[in-house]
Amino acid sequence: MVALLLAWLVAGTTQAASPSMADAPILDFRLALFDELSGVKTSDLRGGTAIYHSAELLEVRDFTLTLLHRDGTTTLQVQSPKAFLHLKTRRAEGDESIEVRGPNYSITGLHWTCDEPAKAVTIHEQAKVVFNVPLIDILK
Repeated sequence: MVALLLAWLVAGTTQAASPSMADAPILDFRLALFDELSGVKTSDLRGGTAIYHSAELLEVRDFTLTLLHRDGTTTLQVQSPKAFLHLKTRRAEGDESIEVRGPNYSITGLHWTCDEPAKAVTIHEQAKVVFNVPLIDILK
């Protein structure tokens, strides 16, 4: 399964061969993504368990996605008890809780989608935003 995911990331496609152990979960799942041109690490995906459903769908329990700046510092971290990764479209979604942490803010909620190419997270229910910096004149 890891070979399938790596082939997808390197080639930008899910045309790799099917894994031979499709029914076996991957424990302590980890996957890093790199910029194709520079080779700089752009994100880090981790999970307690990953379950292969198809060449286009992976379920990750204890999901953590960390997006990185070019200098390796964290730009955004997304955590949820469970996420479904759509490999072809590079989107993740979940019905359970989500916590998004960025510099000086955090967002929590339920029923969410994360669109990696668009760098967008949408929270559909019970969204709560906390800013850790003063918001001066925001309502002017």
